[in-house]
Amino acid sequence: MPKIQMNIHAIALGASLAVSVISSAQAEETIENNNQQVTSEQAKKFLKTKRPVLLKFNYNISTDYVDGILEPDITQFFQLNPKRKSDKRLNLSSAGHLIAPLSERSLLHIAGIVDWFGYEEFDEYNSVTIGNETALYYKFNSDTVLKVSGFYSSDYFTNKKFEVPTHMSSSYGGRLSLNKNYQLSEGALLISVGGTISRRTFEFATLSDQDRYQGDIAFTYQPLALRQLSLFSRLRFGKVDAFNNPFLDNDFYGFEVGFNWILKPGLTVSLTGSYSDGNYNAPELTSLALALEEIKGTGLSGEISYDLNERLNIYGRASLTDFDSNLPRNDFRQTIISIGARSPF
Repeated sequence: MPKIQMNIHAIALGASLAVSVISSAQAEETIENNNQQVTSEQAKKFLKTKRPVLLKFNYNISTDYVDGILEPDITQFFQLNPKRKSDKRLNLSSAGHLIAPLSERSLLHIAGIVDWFGYEEFDEYNSVTIGNETALYYKFNSDTVLKVSGFYSSDYFTNKKFEVPTHMSSSYGGRLSLNKNYQLSEGALLISVGGTISRRTFEFATLSDQDRYQGDIAFTYQPLALRQLSLFSRLRFGKVDAFNNPFLDNDFYGFEVGFNWILKPGLTVSLTGSYSDGNYNAPELTSLALALEEIKGTGLSGEISYDLNERLNIYGRASLTDFDSNLPRNDFRQTIISIGARSPF
């Protein structure tokens, strides 16, 4: 793949995925684990090209086998049977990108995305997310890049009982991140520090609006001896508030570690391990201000992908997450196996 396409891929794909991250709690965990960090080196190379405005398009399609379905928002609204079950799921997503260098130091990126997924048997739950993100990248020097972005998305769900999709929720917010490259004698180290503030509003009185505050720091190391290997780790922490419901004050943190390894041109293997912990409190009930529920999650996911050509990448992915909670409904194990295709962009 040409260098300029690689640079655009890292910048634009990261922005498009960020929109989906805020659409639902479950999607957030899945997408964040596969999100790509933009590096200052990549942004610097792109800015040096001095190319005009670019319009790009990418897509992703996959079929998943899901054992252990957790969709609390939908269960509450449609009053479905909360019993866990396995099902097949189809995922389709596409994104359009406008990328415009504003100067030798700044870059504007506007991304629009449409995501759809539906279960084979669980047909009461088909989800559509439409959103966009506008991001500005600014290069301070050869190794430091600042990103400022704003995003918005709307979630729609279909049901046999409704003739048209039902608007479920809207999400919007902003993110600020700083990426710093360090060239070491034994390799290269990228450090990314960021913060996100977002709000999710629901259309139904039974579901409370949610404010989310998140900070994160990520490290990516590429050893000089193995230029095709990248080691990464990420820590995130934050809080979710619900103004209308005192039982939805959630303090959380989590971290991931893993690697990406290009075994040969076009063939990549990745592995990620994760841990998360969240406490649901009742801050407005001072006499009961304790952890009403604690959910811990440990996970392991792996992917192998292959570039058939510059326009088509095929992949297989498997993940296992074990949720441990003092409430039986949220104490279960989830396995997802996926086979899909996407445009390298």
